[in-house]
Amino acid sequence: MAKKDPYELQFLDDATLVSFADLVAASGLAMELVVELAEHGVFEPVDRGMRAQPPAEWRVTSHSLFIARRAARLRQDFGLDTSGIALALSLLERIDELERRLHDLQCQLPR
Repeated sequence: MAKKDPYELQFLDDATLVSFADLVAASGLAMELVVELAEHGVFEPVDRGMRAQPPAEWRVTSHSLFIARRAARLRQDFGLDTSGIALALSLLERIDELERRLHDLQCQLPR
């Protein structure tokens, strides 16, 4: 029987939580880089009280898996450093948000 990918059927949303170790494993990035991205605010623990703990002990939303994979592509495709990845991710997130808002407004227009 084939081994199942633990992320294959997982929804990437704000309701499903994953460990920081799972985030690192799914991203393919080094733990140190993911920790640096967390220090740049790319990843936030679900429980704000955990912010004082080391990132390796955090739990994050599964949407963070999408962000981590996107970070890995940015690093691979463009060779960005941690600050560059954090900035690019911030800008891409903003673009995604604006596209969602534009779509919502277009849906409200009369046909």
